[in-house]
Amino acid sequence: MKYIKVFSYCLVTLFIVLLVACNKDDKKTFTVKFYLEDELYLSESVKDGKKVEKPEEPAKNGFVFDGWYKSDGSLFDFDEVVKEDLELNGQFSAQIYNVKLIIDNEVQKVISYYVGQEIGDLDNYKPKKEGYSFLGWYYNDELFDFDIEIKKDYTLYPKYDIYNYEETTLENLKVLSCTKGMSEQAILEIIRFWKECEYA
Repeated sequence: MKYIKVFSYCLVTLFIVLLVACNKDDKKTFTVKFYLEDELYLSESVKDGKKVEKPEEPAKNGFVFDGWYKSDGSLFDFDEVVKEDLELNGQFSAQIYNVKLIIDNEVQKVISYYVGQEIGDLDNYKPKKEGYSFLGWYYNDELFDFDIEIKKDYTLYPKYDIYNYEETTLENLKVLSCTKGMSEQAILEIIRFWKECEYA
């Protein structure tokens, strides 16, 4: 009789253990669907209370991936557990690059462009400097080509030449031969002097 009771107790214990184990394995499973531009990108099955693995970030030329968004427009947090079926939509935003125009070590203008957009000529941003003619905007010591399609950020600096050589060739030839090491103000004074002598 004693052995029968022990055996019965073992059977009940085993049944309870198996029942608990089955309940753990039979947790409800939810489906998380990832969409890109209205097309199914990926589908994952996730057990109730578990986290869904973040998929590899998709790429799109000329755009930045912003993340996966829920139907209510909120950004999905991959640290939260899944408790229902989900449909997540991947969103992109156009990649924007900036062109900075620097004059005298200060940012004078920042112009934003989309990837692939042509910059065009910056006729409205030609700086003036007394006694100098504007040669153009330079990038890495080279005259910048405004016909390229922009695909990165640029910082441009103006370059000048002393006066316009077509108008003041004689003055500049004389000044350039003796102005090494002089300040800009001193050079301007010499140019003015030559002009006054020429028209005196």
